[in-house]
Amino acid sequence: MGPYYSCMKKVFALVLLLAGCTTTPRSPETKDFPTLYVTDDAWATYESRWVVRFELSLKAGAFGYDSYYRLIEHYEKKNSASSVVTSGTYTTHYNWKDNLHAITLHDLNTTLEGGYLRYKQFGKSYEEMYFLSRGNQELIPCDDNFNALTEDPRYTLHKRSRLFTVEGYITFENDSATFFERNTHEHWKVANLGEIQELKKWYRKLARRKYEGVYMRALAYSIQQDITRDSLDYLVVKKAFSIGQDP
Repeated sequence: MGPYYSCMKKVFALVLLLAGCTTTPRSPETKDFPTLYVTDDAWATYESRWVVRFELSLKAGAFGYDSYYRLIEHYEKKNSASSVVTSGTYTTHYNWKDNLHAITLHDLNTTLEGGYLRYKQFGKSYEEMYFLSRGNQELIPCDDNFNALTEDPRYTLHKRSRLFTVEGYITFENDSATFFERNTHEHWKVANLGEIQELKKWYRKLARRKYEGVYMRALAYSIQQDITRDSLDYLVVKKAFSIGQDP
């Protein structure tokens, strides 16, 4: 039993040694996807309403890494609403026409609502979107040759701040609007974006005299409009919670 037991121990030790040297085959084409931990501060968000509501967040990648986007397309109908959310990569084209930067969003998710601003390129199966920059604050929607579809600021994607809640009084004077925030005592110019047209209709119904301030509580954000050539922040009303009923 002694010599046999000693021999079996040697064989077992040899098996363990060979097992430790065995490796699992791996395809040379396989690459580990880099793990990136990104805070919200690293993303720049642009928003507009072009038949649908667009909310586009961009994060420029470090040299040698991809740049990422998140796109929300929100469709609203009379009795229903739906959203399409896409996360993917985008390409930046530097020094394009007139030294403007351009971007291409790749691999957009399928939508059954018309696919506004989307284009198929070179017969490929995926869809894309294209934008040109205007200054540092705006993205202009383009076709696949980077020709602007429109330069109307209402349909341009504007770089926005974080969302915040406002409460105060909105006043319309002809085609312009101002807002007084009663908690912070700030005076804002209101941009002709977001829900401004709906607010104008409500104001005409509720204002009892000319230039009267009408109470409003809303979700909002601020932007800078490059075309105005000033440094003022403009208020954009994203969603009105209450209007006309001052508590």
